[in-house]
Amino acid sequence: MKSRPAVLYGLTRSFSIEKIEVDQPKEGKVQVKLVTTGFGYSDWHFATWAAPVRFRW
Repeated sequence: MKSRPAVLYGLTRSFSIEKIEVDQPKEGKVQVKLVTTGFGYSDWHFATWAAPVRFRW
């Protein structure tokens, strides 16, 4: 299955909409099709490093 996620390659970098291939689910797993999703302030805060939390990389 193909998907087009918003990918963030590093802090303070821009999001990139990319086409990826998603593997079929393995035994005992399910695959859910998302028709639409949102992009919110928490995503933007993480991308611009305005989030008041620290992440361990």
